[in-house]
Amino acid sequence: MNPLPTHEEFWDRYAPREDTREERSPFKKVHTDICWREIDRHLEGVKTVLDVGAGSGRFSLPLARCGFEVVHFDISSEMIKVAQKKAETEKLSSIRFIQGTVTDLTGFHEDEFDLVLCLDAPVSFVYPQHIDALEELTRVTRKTLIISVSSRTGNLPTWVQGDVLIAGKWLTAWRVWREGIFEANEEILALQSPLIPKMYFFRLEEIRSILVSFGMQVERLCAPGGLARQLPREAMEKLVNMPEMYSEFLTLEEEYDVDVPTVGIDTAGNLLITALKGKKV
Repeated sequence: MNPLPTHEEFWDRYAPREDTREERSPFKKVHTDICWREIDRHLEGVKTVLDVGAGSGRFSLPLARCGFEVVHFDISSEMIKVAQKKAETEKLSSIRFIQGTVTDLTGFHEDEFDLVLCLDAPVSFVYPQHIDALEELTRVTRKTLIISVSSRTGNLPTWVQGDVLIAGKWLTAWRVWREGIFEANEEILALQSPLIPKMYFFRLEEIRSILVSFGMQVERLCAPGGLARQLPREAMEKLVNMPEMYSEFLTLEEEYDVDVPTVGIDTAGNLLITALKGKKV
């Protein structure tokens, strides 16, 4: 049996192919483009940006190119190396790189960053410290926080499928559904590896109420890429190569993604939340 990797080891494995994610999957491209649209709507008046779980620089590097003062923060040393190399090649001076975990942002002051990003669900991956991570993210946010977390409703079909086709018995799905928790054990690892050691899946109202309790006002909550995920890959591969039609599709996707039933079902797997700094309740 393979031992459980640390979180750093797990994400280090993805570093060599992280930059080609959107090229390999039209669904990933839609997800990233929807995130960019949400970021673009909140750049007015922004000078400082913290990108937590920044990976190979999907969002941090373009923002640095635009002149924002960016902190690229990630748990994976290999991801940081990839991003640093690109920044050095481009001679970007407005970005700095820090290795660390979203559960500990004590190196930053309260309200230090105009805009805080935490995309691709780093908060879900740090269970059982996911609430601590949310508190840290809100603490360092001065104005706007844009995060994604893994959705319980959106991911349940994946766990059911795994239990049926791989395990042949109920092994993970019921606990994910009832408690939001996935924890790899010897039995699970014997069937499928590598896997993230632990993970937490949020319900819609749960993530909203947590953010409100930490002084945030939830402005927008959506299921990014929910429409794309319901289309066949063939259609999506063609669509992303039709610029005008694809741009209009993203607008349609955005409208679809905020529909309450869509967010509740969340076929995209993640919830994307934009929250503004308010007063604690």
